[in-house]
Amino acid sequence: MGKKTEETLVAKAAEVTGAPAEPYVKMSDRDCTFQGCIKKAVAVGLCYGHYRQRSLGHDLKPIREKRDLQKLPVTLRVESWVIEGLQKRIKAGNAPSMYEACRQALEAGVTAWNK
Repeated sequence: MGKKTEETLVAKAAEVTGAPAEPYVKMSDRDCTFQGCIKKAVAVGLCYGHYRQRSLGHDLKPIREKRDLQKLPVTLRVESWVIEGLQKRIKAGNAPSMYEACRQALEAGVTAWNK
C-alpha cells in the first residue's frame, strides 16, 4: 500500500469515526514501553519478552541480555583421562562446573595437560 493511499484511508477513517486523523504507526515501528527496554514492540506496546512475561501473569522485569556464547554442533569424543582431568580441576576448585572446566581446557589446549 502506498503512502498516499494510507494517508487517504486514515483521513477517511477519521471522517467516519470522528477520531483525530493521526498517521498509522505499525507496532514494529514502536519501541517497547517497558522502561529501559530498547527492543521493538510486537503486541500491546511490549516487546516479545515483556509481552510473554505479562501473558504468563508475571511482574515485568528487565530482559536478561544473552551471553556471548556460541553453540557448537559438535560432539567430542575424548579419552577417559581427559574426563578425569576435568573432574580433578572441579574438585581442586579451579573450575566451578564441567562446562567451565571444558572451556578452560579448550582455551589452554588439552594436549598441554599431563596424562
